[in-house]
Amino acid sequence: MAAMFDVLPEELTLSIVEHLEADLQALRNLALTCKRFQALSEPLLYDSLFLRHGHHSASLRRALQARPSRGVAIRSINARLLPDANHIAIDNIDQVIRHATRLKEYILESPYCNGGRWRLAAAKAPWASSMSKLLLAIVEATELSADHLHNTTGPRPLQQLTNLTLHLNGEGREFWTVHGIYGFIFAHPNLKTLHLSSANLPRDTTELIPHGTKTPLRHLTLDECNITMEALSSVLALPLELQYLYIGENEHSPDEVHFPAAQAYNHLCEKQPQAFFAALAQQQHSLQTLVYNTVDIPNWFSYLVHLGPSTAALADPTLKDFSQLRVVRMPHPSKTLVRLLTSDLTAPPGLSTLSIEWLGYEQLFGHDADERPISITGVRVPTIIQNAVSAMPQLAQLQLTFDCIEYYGPDLEDRPDWNIVAAGDFLARHGVTLRILQPNERSSIVRPILYGEEETEDFLLYVNDDVGFRHVSEMSEWSSFEDSQSDDDDDDDDDEEVL
Repeated sequence: MAAMFDVLPEELTLSIVEHLEADLQALRNLALTCKRFQALSEPLLYDSLFLRHGHHSASLRRALQARPSRGVAIRSINARLLPDANHIAIDNIDQVIRHATRLKEYILESPYCNGGRWRLAAAKAPWASSMSKLLLAIVEATELSADHLHNTTGPRPLQQLTNLTLHLNGEGREFWTVHGIYGFIFAHPNLKTLHLSSANLPRDTTELIPHGTKTPLRHLTLDECNITMEALSSVLALPLELQYLYIGENEHSPDEVHFPAAQAYNHLCEKQPQAFFAALAQQQHSLQTLVYNTVDIPNWFSYLVHLGPSTAALADPTLKDFSQLRVVRMPHPSKTLVRLLTSDLTAPPGLSTLSIEWLGYEQLFGHDADERPISITGVRVPTIIQNAVSAMPQLAQLQLTFDCIEYYGPDLEDRPDWNIVAAGDFLARHGVTLRILQPNERSSIVRPILYGEEETEDFLLYVNDDVGFRHVSEMSEWSSFEDSQSDDDDDDDDDEEVL
């Protein structure tokens, strides 16, 4: 058998070996047979690495030191660290990163990120030192950092890195702070995709980056972050052509909104709409997808009910010049953004998909689901839906996810919701697909989504097609968010300001 492989051309032998790519044990066995198959197998074995335990980094470092060509083969490192990753393991990972001269993708997850683990003693001073070590190679990748670092020798690391994900935490804190030399992460010369979570972006986030610096970044995700307007504006000034932007303001960690002190975090679109859209307008020539996940806005639902004609004040910011914008998604609604999207004067000209989540049925249609009409006669299509069609002529899909409609199984088939049918018929006449969804369950998982976690998919209740309402037999009954509030909250609703 060995003699047969010896006479095969190298290209054909390599093709055979590549068929084993998904079977790592078979590749390991093949690599042990002879030097020739070791040379053919190892680029596949080292292409994508997963690090979970501290001892993995030690054996990997030894393997790279023994044969540097192994480091050249590494294209992806997924480091989802457990608390056993001590300072020795962190030093090993730093050296592995520096040996991986052609690394394309790097995912780094702190052992203390999210879930309260950041309160552990090991998550304090020892972790701060470890995080600095792990981030140093990323900072060094940017030539601009040279004047701000000391004792750096050798070639600049991570020069081919294109995808970077950092799920971290601070020193004894749930969030880490991106300022000082860490701001150079945004100036990496080759990054195309950047995902940061549980991070503070204070006013001075990019103060060390020279004005006029440009990067090739295409996809930026700020996930469950504290963000100042100054940081957002300066970060969005860097990419040449950003295509995807996820702005996720801190929703689940109220204790973190005061650190560092004296920072005006979050609610950016509602607090300073002119500045917010001016920051976004730096990418109006290229931005295709915008996801804005803001924290809860008081009186939002009353705004939906009393939404007026499709007009906007001339002083409002505008999305008219966002010529490439095709998709907007709001996991939590932004009143200002909805107003701009549903106005003829300010809506983007080419938007095709709009998704609004965490809606209340009664706030959109004016009454509870169990009081829905018995026929379509006299049913009025909500103004917000009429305005969306008028303002966005290219709109092809509108997706609305309600907090809870309290529909169960065949109830939708036996007793159709004529509010939804009327809205669906109206949108169908204008060539727009309407999708109505309801959350599957109340999940304890919150963003960022870490290793081993998975977001549950929402139930699809209705599409304005030939099928209409879907039979969701597996849906379990649970009380709506509104029903879970106290009687005091109900009394407060009567005093809400009408917008």
